[in-house]
Amino acid sequence: MKHLKRIIIAIAILAVLTLVILLEEMQFTRDSLTSIESRYDQERMLTLEYTEGLFSRISSDGEFFHEWFVAAEGFEGLTSLVLGEGGGLTDQRMGSLFPGMVELLTDRGFDQAFYRDPEGRVLALLGDEEAVIEEVRLAGVSFEGELAGGYAFSYPLTAGEEALGEVVLWVSMDHIISALEDYHGHGILHVDRIDHHIPFDRLYGLSAGEARRTNALIDEAILSGRIEAYELNVHQLENTLIVTRILPLQGADQAEAGYLVFHEENPVFHYGISVGYRNSRILFLLEGILVISLLGGLFVYRQTDKIIHEDKLTRLYTRGYFKKFGRRVIEGQAQNAAIILDIDNLKRVNEAHGLNEGDRVLETVGGIIKASIRPQDIPIRWSGEEFVIVMPGTSLEHGKTIAELIRIGIEDYPFKSFKVTASLGVFVYDNYEDILAFLNRMDENILITKSSKDKKTLEISR
Repeated sequence: MKHLKRIIIAIAILAVLTLVILLEEMQFTRDSLTSIESRYDQERMLTLEYTEGLFSRISSDGEFFHEWFVAAEGFEGLTSLVLGEGGGLTDQRMGSLFPGMVELLTDRGFDQAFYRDPEGRVLALLGDEEAVIEEVRLAGVSFEGELAGGYAFSYPLTAGEEALGEVVLWVSMDHIISALEDYHGHGILHVDRIDHHIPFDRLYGLSAGEARRTNALIDEAILSGRIEAYELNVHQLENTLIVTRILPLQGADQAEAGYLVFHEENPVFHYGISVGYRNSRILFLLEGILVISLLGGLFVYRQTDKIIHEDKLTRLYTRGYFKKFGRRVIEGQAQNAAIILDIDNLKRVNEAHGLNEGDRVLETVGGIIKASIRPQDIPIRWSGEEFVIVMPGTSLEHGKTIAELIRIGIEDYPFKSFKVTASLGVFVYDNYEDILAFLNRMDENILITKSSKDKKTLEISR
């Protein structure tokens, strides 16, 4: 029992220390994550500002070209051609009307530029990709947004109240991505349609199912308008923290618009978070094992203590239990009583009916005693056929009443073919500092009870 008690204490100390370390690790992890999230939040704002600034600069360049175009000497000739013989317009003729136009567009960073007349015919001012020309022809009037794998700005042209068509300026998405990547070391993807998804499996090693689930959440958020300009997604994968920023793009048809995805090209290893998470998992597991071990140890300790200090036959406490724990029972009460019980004829029952019947008598007497006393009273099988009931906080008269109840219960119990009687004595005791002195007095009073010829409960004065 001493060794078991020491083991339980050691486990309890380990459990407390593990809990303290676990709480410190959790705080360390939270602090690390807060620091990283704060840094990424700052980067998020810078990325958004830079992206908006880039598109604003492109739009300003477009405004500049529009103003130049309208103020150019060739604009009057364009007006005459459109309102008069518009069918005579050609790419070459536009170039002759506006000398220096190509150089200006190139200098301003545009990849392609088009003139679309009021009847929808498209002339290339810079570049001549058929796919872009077709998209420009089909696009609505005066739009800004994603178009044909790039980003387009359209500027209407008028002469008084007459519409002369519009100029459409187009920048490839590769051009835009290159400019944004120069600002920061992010990898950037262009997802050109909402039904084309981010390759999370290729970028970050997500499973196919997890990649589909993540894309479905992004699609739903964009369509519902919950991602108006910016979204921050953090994926914790083993030892890496991955940040994905999503910037929806405008389009002629919002349902057809895509988005830019800013991602870590080389996911950053965050030692603090990864170690904190890993240690926390290990400590949680260890704490669970220690708590289970502690509870199991306490259970075993209590059961072992009960087995050691409980008489197997009567289920009453042993003399050894009272010798070990009796001090706290006999101390601290102003008035206490003890009942002494001796079975008169147990030896004759054993000789005449066998030891099994004698054991049944002892078991029955133990049951009668337990049924007659309070929960705080301590019933003890003192030795052989002798029993003691310690009743803290009890008067002599109440002790005698309980003793008589037990005596009558034993005498009236219907044993097979014999009758059992018992001699009982009651005495009161004061607070003894020495438990051994109390035990010696108990032994003396047992002898007095055994020698009594009166079958009534004996009141012992000693």
